[in-house]
Amino acid sequence: MDPLSVLASCLAIAGATATTLKTIRLVHGAGDDLKLLISEVDGLEAVLRTTEKALLRRRNSPLLPQDAIEEIRDYVTSAGEKLGELNTLVKDKLIKGQRSDGDVKVAYGAWLKERGHIRGLQQDLGEVRTVLPMLLAASHLWVSATSLNSRDEGINKS
Repeated sequence: MDPLSVLASCLAIAGATATTLKTIRLVHGAGDDLKLLISEVDGLEAVLRTTEKALLRRRNSPLLPQDAIEEIRDYVTSAGEKLGELNTLVKDKLIKGQRSDGDVKVAYGAWLKERGHIRGLQQDLGEVRTVLPMLLAASHLWVSATSLNSRDEGINKS
């Protein structure tokens, strides 16, 4: 699957996960952990949007190395899998139903039980959030250096 399709899918999952997490924002005793998790998902979503814009601009560039595109795709795929896992965990294990006022009922015991797993997912998402901009920057440098070399070679031939 091409990187832009993977990104679009991952962005949809990120948005759904962020929405789900925000519905359980008021879990008693989960305040700081949940705020950090929401912040991580929001930050990753922003990085994914930036990645999508960068790839759209460079999509037709013959200078963008295929291995860089594949590495970006792999990280985005990993993020999508982790976001999906987190979203499923929250929906299936943490949300018990809805109250009559529309607020969700959250299983605090399940939150405590899954806290370690959730933290592991959060670390994985943080890694992707950190690595993707570095991959984009390295790809940009590659494209810039390659185009400068091509330009210089053209000048030297004339």
